[in-house]
Amino acid sequence: MKISKLMLGFIVLLAIFIAVECGDDDNPTNSAKIPAELVGTWQFQSAIIDGESVWDFSEVANNSSADYAYLTHNANGTWSENEYTTGDSLVYSQSGTFIVKGDTIYLVVTAANGDPVSPPVASEPGVYGIVEPVLTIVSGGRFVMVFTRVE
Repeated sequence: MKISKLMLGFIVLLAIFIAVECGDDDNPTNSAKIPAELVGTWQFQSAIIDGESVWDFSEVANNSSADYAYLTHNANGTWSENEYTTGDSLVYSQSGTFIVKGDTIYLVVTAANGDPVSPPVASEPGVYGIVEPVLTIVSGGRFVMVFTRVE
């Protein structure tokens, strides 16, 4: 299994969240469906992939030189993920839209490194749970991502 596929799963998972069309973004009631507890910026802490713990972010990153990442969920149903080196250099970014239905998050990647993704890529839905300050997302029963709240 390639790491890039895992990150695509993460992105799509996040990773993990969305199977919606971009048209949903313009729905003014969409923000009412986003739980306030999910809104904010989260830093990657660890992952479990097929039962194996991953503490080094570069093992699941879209850019293998990345050492850490932030995931941001906005109340308007948009999200972004930014990957950085230890020297705080941005080496990869992606963004898109998401919706939440119950405890399941669906995301769509619409841009990567500033370029549009066409057609947008829908992720595998992920079930999330929050016990402040920790966000856990499980996708497909085999991929678990753990984040801590930054803001």
